[in-house]
Amino acid sequence: MISPNNLKIMQDNLNLLKTNKSFGFLWASQILSQLTVNGMNFLLLIRLFAETSSTMAVSMLWLSYSLPVIFLGPIASSLVDRTNKRQLLVITNLFQAITVFFYALTFGNYTFLPFLVAMVYSTLNQFYLPAESASIPLITKKEHFSNANSLFLLTQQGALVISAALATSLNHLLGFRVALFICAGMLFLAFISTLQLPSLKLAPAKLPKVEESLEKFFLSIFDGVRFIIANKLIFYPITLIIVMQIMLSIITVSLPQITQEIMGLPATLAGLIIVPTVTGSLLGALFVPKLIKDVGRKIWIIKKALIVLSLAVLSLVFLPFIHYANLRLVIGSLLVFLVGGSYIGIVIPAQTFLQEQTPKAYFGRVFGNLWFLVTILTIIPLVTAGALAEIFSIRVVLLMLSIGTLTICLWGKRTNWGGFVK
Repeated sequence: MISPNNLKIMQDNLNLLKTNKSFGFLWASQILSQLTVNGMNFLLLIRLFAETSSTMAVSMLWLSYSLPVIFLGPIASSLVDRTNKRQLLVITNLFQAITVFFYALTFGNYTFLPFLVAMVYSTLNQFYLPAESASIPLITKKEHFSNANSLFLLTQQGALVISAALATSLNHLLGFRVALFICAGMLFLAFISTLQLPSLKLAPAKLPKVEESLEKFFLSIFDGVRFIIANKLIFYPITLIIVMQIMLSIITVSLPQITQEIMGLPATLAGLIIVPTVTGSLLGALFVPKLIKDVGRKIWIIKKALIVLSLAVLSLVFLPFIHYANLRLVIGSLLVFLVGGSYIGIVIPAQTFLQEQTPKAYFGRVFGNLWFLVTILTIIPLVTAGALAEIFSIRVVLLMLSIGTLTICLWGKRTNWGGFVK
């Protein structure tokens, strides 16, 4: 049953879309872009694994996405402030559509072309994403900011499930080339949508030079890291969040191999495994916030979720011993459902506690740079996991993830969770 509060939020969101056409066009662009970027991720993962049977190669694909984030992210954010956001949105959508279209025409000739496509797409995204976020307050009234942000957040979560199932189905039924042409078409529609936006150029303002912005960005990171290390109340939850993000990245790039070796399905159906996983995450996101009323309860939920996550991942290691295909699929779906739900049971309480303990003066340095730290810190574990899966099997990687998760739980208990529990 929908609560009156949720019903009011839905009505406010609908009113925003009805009364603000510019926001509707921006939101449409975001929907199409999110569906495409997630769909492209799965298509490239599936294609590369089918061509190489190598999890290491898939890990390199993730690295191709990450390099522009590391090297261009800070620069792009600074440049966005100096340009017309509408022009950036139009240009990036158009060139992403062209990139995907030409890849659809030529993919059969070059096995490792996905690395270049991923890098070009990610490079353009470094300009698209901050321009998109910066456009919301320019076309939306202040009292509608929360509704606009909630719609964008809903799109991000929903697109992950829909795009995974859609990309996998299109690839399986129509073929890889047709799926790519559909992705290019969606990006072209996003390009048309952004053409309908008004000019999004701010009045001239005195902005710091790009090099000054970069210096400020990296100084902010170093200052934030020093602050995190010096404060246990910050160090423990942020370490937990980073480790969970790394684990999520490892599982994501291993999906084709998990689908094939663990679930006993063709690697081309890897995107379907995401559906029960994200379903568990969404249900966890609905119920977990209602349970985290105090510190003790947050830690209790984190401990239980760590144990469930460890056992669910460990159970996946032994799943291939079930010889009945239908039974293995049912149990496997339940296990990945538990993985998604327990992941949320760890991240939401940890992030909530982090928000409560971080002084407002350090919010930008802790949260604003978290994505940058996660990207850098994920590289070595991801490449290592890919190599282990290549040399041994994905079951060895899953076993190590299970042991690592249980170790975190024991580490937290031994250290009284940073002093939270006496």
